[in-house]
Amino acid sequence: MRPGIGLLLCVGLALGTHLSATTVRTAGPEDRALTRCPESPLPDREAPLSDESRATASRGSVASLIEDRIAGWPSGLVRGADGSLVSVFGFGPTEAREILFPVTRERSLPLGYAPGDLAGIAPGVLIRRVVLADLEHLLAAVPRADQRLTIISGYRSYANQTVLFEARVRQRLAQANGDLSIEEARERANGGTALPGHSQHQLGTALDLSTPELGPQIFRGFAQTIAGQWLREHAGSYGFVFPYTEEGRERTRYIAEPWHIRWLGKELAALLVADCYLGSSEVVVDDYLEALERLLG
Repeated sequence: MRPGIGLLLCVGLALGTHLSATTVRTAGPEDRALTRCPESPLPDREAPLSDESRATASRGSVASLIEDRIAGWPSGLVRGADGSLVSVFGFGPTEAREILFPVTRERSLPLGYAPGDLAGIAPGVLIRRVVLADLEHLLAAVPRADQRLTIISGYRSYANQTVLFEARVRQRLAQANGDLSIEEARERANGGTALPGHSQHQLGTALDLSTPELGPQIFRGFAQTIAGQWLREHAGSYGFVFPYTEEGRERTRYIAEPWHIRWLGKELAALLVADCYLGSSEVVVDDYLEALERLLG
C-alpha cells in the first residue's frame, strides 16, 4: 500500500528537531499525523483508520487536513494575547510570506523579485544569510569523509534562469534532430528546468548539491550515493526539504531532483517530516506552502 493522505491516515507523534539530535514530544491532540512512512525515524504509531475513512479523502479534504495540521502545530501559527499573529513557524509574519512563498510551475515569483541578504558560500554561489547557520550545521553533520556534500548552485536570478532554460530548449531541439517544434521543446525542457520566475533558486533559499565523486555536476545517481542517502534521511533536521520527489512527479510536474533542497526552517520541516511527505504521491511540499498562504490570507 503506497503512503499518502488519501490512502493512509493515522495518529502519531510529531517530530521535534535540533542540530545534532532528534527529539520526540509527548503526543497531544495536535499530533495527528497525515500518513505513515515505513522508513520514517518516527516512533511506531497507532493503527490506521478504516479503508472506508481513507476512501472518502479527496483533494479538498486533503487541503483542509493540511490546514488543520498547520493550525494545530504548536510552533506553527503563534498568536499573542490580543489574537494577533506574532510568529509563523519561527518567522515573523512578513518574513514568512517571503521565505515560504510557494513557487511552482503554475505560480511565479513577483516580477523583479530578488532577496536582499545574499552572501557567498562557495565560488560563484550565493544564498540568503538567513539560511547560512542551518546549512553550515547540515554540512558539518555529515559523519564520514565519503559522505561529503558539495554545493553546486544556490541563488539564481531571473536573467540567469532565462539563460539556463533557453539552453535546455536548444539542447532538446538538437537531440530531436528537427522532430520537435519550439513549443514542444520548451514543454519538455520545463519538465526538468523551471521557467524564469518559477525557479525556487530565485528565492535564494534553494540549493543543488553533489559529492566529490560526482564532481561539479548534477546527476540522478546522486540519490544512490552514500551522501545522497544520508541527506534524504537528515535534511529535515536542519530545516531543508525535498520539493521534487519521484513519488510526487504527477503533482509537481517536475522530474525528481534528489540533489535539490529548499530551506523552510526547522519548524515547518519538522511538520513535513512528521507527516511523511517523502514517499507520498498525494502530498508535496507546495501543498503545505499553499495551505499556509491561505491561512495567512
